[in-house]
Amino acid sequence: KQQLQQLTNEEKNKRLGHMVRAELCPAITAVFMEGFKTKTLIKKHLWEFLEASAKEKKKSAGDLGGMDLPKAMEHINAVFAKARSKQQQGNMDLKFRTWLVHSLNTQNLYNFVQTLFNDRHFISEWYTAPNTMLLKPAPRGIVDKVTQALSRLPFQLEVEAEVW
Repeated sequence: KQQLQQLTNEEKNKRLGHMVRAELCPAITAVFMEGFKTKTLIKKHLWEFLEASAKEKKKSAGDLGGMDLPKAMEHINAVFAKARSKQQQGNMDLKFRTWLVHSLNTQNLYNFVQTLFNDRHFISEWYTAPNTMLLKPAPRGIVDKVTQALSRLPFQLEVEAEVW
């Protein structure tokens, strides 16, 4: 267990931060982007999807991920409020990646995926249903297994790394 904690601690394992931010986060982002409605009159971003979902969950938190999602969004927004530049503060790609890092640290990635993709009516505003990997049973099962495994790991990553 101690060896696992050292492997998942960014301070003790210097390669970990790069592997998570440069390899794992883009892979997870690609899964989230599958079927995402980006070709609309007003371009949408995954960060906006998270914010809208958190707003919905704040109104009626009926699941574990639903209760924690608004808190996660508030935390990320607070981190970015301290950013040095306005450009960084508004960078939705960095915010989304930071949310993924935060989700790993809090062991909530699986719960968040569950809460984000279980409300089909809400999803239809953001995703083209037939093309959405996370709504198809077989791919979703794989994503669930991977996010469950990642959520069991005791990550200790620097959440503010994107801002400084």
